[in-house]
Amino acid sequence: MRTPALIAIIFALSPWALNAQYSLDKTPEEVQRKAVIVGHDTRLYEAERGDAATQAKFMDIYFRLQPARNGRIPVSRRAGKLLPDGWLKEDDFAEWNTLQMVDFETQSGRPLVSVFSTERCAEQFGETANAHGCNELGSEPPRSPTGKKNYRLLIPVMKKSPTGNYHAGFVRTFVSGQTVEPAPRSGGASESASAGGSDEPRRVGYDLVLAVDSTASMGKYFKPATEVLVQFLTHVRSQLPRGELRTPLNIGILFYRDRKSGTECHLEYLHRWGAELSPGTGAAIEALSQEHEAKCGSDEEEEAVLDALNRIITDTQWNDGHFKVILLVGDAPPHDLTNELKNPAKLTVEEISRLAGERNIRFLTFKIEQANSEQFRRLALEAEESVKGRFREVPKGNLGAFKRDLASALVEEWSLVTKTTSIYQAGFSGQQLQQDPQLQRSFNVSITDLPIIVANLPPTKGGKAAPDFVMGWAPAKIQGKLALKEHIFITKNRVKLLNAVFEGILSALVEGEREGPEAFITQVKSTLAAQVQMPPEELFRQGESLESVLAKRRILPFPTQVLSFTADEINAWRPSDWQRLHRLLDEKTKALREFYDRPTNLKMFGDRAYVFVPRELFP
Repeated sequence: MRTPALIAIIFALSPWALNAQYSLDKTPEEVQRKAVIVGHDTRLYEAERGDAATQAKFMDIYFRLQPARNGRIPVSRRAGKLLPDGWLKEDDFAEWNTLQMVDFETQSGRPLVSVFSTERCAEQFGETANAHGCNELGSEPPRSPTGKKNYRLLIPVMKKSPTGNYHAGFVRTFVSGQTVEPAPRSGGASESASAGGSDEPRRVGYDLVLAVDSTASMGKYFKPATEVLVQFLTHVRSQLPRGELRTPLNIGILFYRDRKSGTECHLEYLHRWGAELSPGTGAAIEALSQEHEAKCGSDEEEEAVLDALNRIITDTQWNDGHFKVILLVGDAPPHDLTNELKNPAKLTVEEISRLAGERNIRFLTFKIEQANSEQFRRLALEAEESVKGRFREVPKGNLGAFKRDLASALVEEWSLVTKTTSIYQAGFSGQQLQQDPQLQRSFNVSITDLPIIVANLPPTKGGKAAPDFVMGWAPAKIQGKLALKEHIFITKNRVKLLNAVFEGILSALVEGEREGPEAFITQVKSTLAAQVQMPPEELFRQGESLESVLAKRRILPFPTQVLSFTADEINAWRPSDWQRLHRLLDEKTKALREFYDRPTNLKMFGDRAYVFVPRELFP
């Protein structure tokens, strides 16, 4: 027979009893806290006391438990696990914000980001690119256009101020495939090594994304555009030694149509990627050759031009050290701000121009037919000198003029790339080029070309020696150019759940448009009850919004106005209200699904898959 003392010992050593000693350490939003390792000599201790330990790798992620004892915090390698895999000292990690992160925008067109000890210094640097008398803690490393090391900064967000600056832990890392590794320290490195470590000649690249109208009237322009792309590639190769395409050239293509009010013809999509940005012209040419125009036209003259441009600007993985250009080809103007049904996001030419200017993106616009060309012209030409593009009007049906104009625009663009590469390889900075007219003449730089080339010259100075991890403030923008962009950084499974919830609401909307508000509420309850794990009768309780329910069940990563309606409000909806919500959710679910299915957006931490999702893709 077991004695009570023996039973007590066995119970105390059992996994159940060990688990009972700990609880999950959660944020006020009920999300388990994470710890990211920020030192190369960090030790993962085997117990609350003692020296026995193994090395914890730089940037490894652990999930925090409580309580902490003796200055050590219990951690596990996966979420929800109550048995510690080790203990960490508090100074050896930074808290990882589970939901939101920031990443650096591409570097061309803006000064390198510096991290300061105070927000005042960060704000001053953001306005003037100078911060005299401030304590600079570190800076981002310059990224080479052709270097083998793809530098990024992985940033657990700590705080965002009302002025837009970020207080965060900034980690100097580079990404190699799916593995996150520490960057080498740059102290004592040569200029070329610190700029990317490659012995290849330094070259400036070119990122070109085509936005092509694929409605019923545009099909005859696909083949001429394909022929011009083939000619353009031949021209580029002829300028390089032995015809090799050694200067980075990336091309993508997105097709767009419109939102249709009627039901007599289905337009298939609002916008979709034919080929995402990738090296060479092959994928874009194949997409053009396989795409078919819509079988019917829109029910209005205007089309979803601005929606397509917004998608390209925010969704494209633009490259550092590259010209960034969107080539727009269409025969219809964009929808006006006042058209809530066809422009539910209330996009304007001014807003699209602002977003593009922040990222140093230029527009080449081709308006088929000379009527209603004003918005196309403004997109290209009413911009700061550094991002001013090119505009062409093409007589409708004149395929020869279309081919000539498109070919000449691309050749003129490539001459900008070759001039900028020559200046970069000669080691001249943008400031030197601006101040020396003789230098401008020697490289055949016109007054029009000068601000564009200066904005796209990569940094020529080596990075400063800096620690791998610093805590401090950095500006969201530097002299009007976007420096830090926001992401939602969550598990792939959680994004899939969120998308499934949206799809359930979409299905209910279809029922509600046909049968009325009561049918919509009934289907929402039956569809979402299992997904949000709550009884159907608790959904849409008196006076509670759908957004509030989803937030309490931790389905939404942050509040959204799109779903902030109550059952009483639904009863007062007009047909336009149903249609607007339907369009918005339909577009968001398609974009989210496409984004989390993209292999390049997947990051593995341990055995868990996470996704970097741009903030703009959430409703």
